[in-house]
Amino acid sequence: MNDCGVTYEELELVTTESTMFDRWTERARVPRWLVIALIGIVLGLIPFVLARFDGLGPMEWFDGFRAQLVYAVMVVYMLAILRPLEGTRTSVAVSLRPLIEIDRSDFVSLVNRSCRLRPLYEMIAFGLGVTAGMLINLVFEPLQAGPYWLNHYAYLSRIGIFGIGIWCIFVVMSITRMTNVLLAQPTRVDVFNPQPFAPVGRQSALLSLAIVGAVTLSLFSASFMEPALWLEYVINYCVFLLVIVALFLLNTHVVHRVIAAAKADRLLTIEGYLARACREFEERLSAGKEVHEVATQINALATLKHEVQLTRTWPYNTEMLRTVAISVVTPIVVGLSRVLIVLLSADKF
Repeated sequence: MNDCGVTYEELELVTTESTMFDRWTERARVPRWLVIALIGIVLGLIPFVLARFDGLGPMEWFDGFRAQLVYAVMVVYMLAILRPLEGTRTSVAVSLRPLIEIDRSDFVSLVNRSCRLRPLYEMIAFGLGVTAGMLINLVFEPLQAGPYWLNHYAYLSRIGIFGIGIWCIFVVMSITRMTNVLLAQPTRVDVFNPQPFAPVGRQSALLSLAIVGAVTLSLFSASFMEPALWLEYVINYCVFLLVIVALFLLNTHVVHRVIAAAKADRLLTIEGYLARACREFEERLSAGKEVHEVATQINALATLKHEVQLTRTWPYNTEMLRTVAISVVTPIVVGLSRVLIVLLSADKF
């Protein structure tokens, strides 16, 4: 049976350090923010150093290799957002705890297992990203002639950012696993009280917005001056927008399924009571007996059925849905704006 809830302190011990990066920084005993800052600084300085090897000044290569600086910002952004996003699992677990009908120790253990990622899966995700980056480079952006070191670094950095990006998407998607695991347990849901599921809706919106931020940043690395690359951008960003929508649905759909099942059970029970009351009403009416009490019961049951039918089965409200919709549109607007600027500039000159 369900016992008393769990505290934030208990669950914060098991809802962090789920990725290889988290565990490495913990073992190294170096502040996570410092590691991320150093990674950003190193990635930002590499093009300057390579430019010196190629005998170029900063202004000579900046426009052509602006993307590498954007990639450095993207890496810092993706590493920085993971910990706060992982932290959303704590509020979700605490909120769902009263609904899950297992004991306290089993609940904490279940949260712990569902939050941990296998390093093998993380490496596979990174490898798939690198493979995708290599294929995209071969088809759309093969190695170009020019400054030796900067060109090779640009080529490798495009591959690397795909690896890190797909790894980040994998980690963000895995954050939703805890909700799916918890709601697969025996639950006791009150369809008139959707409040315990509200943190799930907020978490889903935050996960989607986090990927939107990365996609929007990546638009500043795109070279819209080259129409030959537009097909690549269309394919990439269509895939990323589908990922954003999928992230929002991964959590919310399982909640919808659980609430919808509870709602269906509640309606089935009410309809059974209503059918018996109607039969009793007909029997009393045909026998000439008093029917006022039964009629009142029928009205009450009909009202209850109507109220149950009106209950929501999705853990988000209109405002949350509007936020996600706007966030999905934002990268499209940014991309089209940059294309428009390029076209106007071409006409001008």
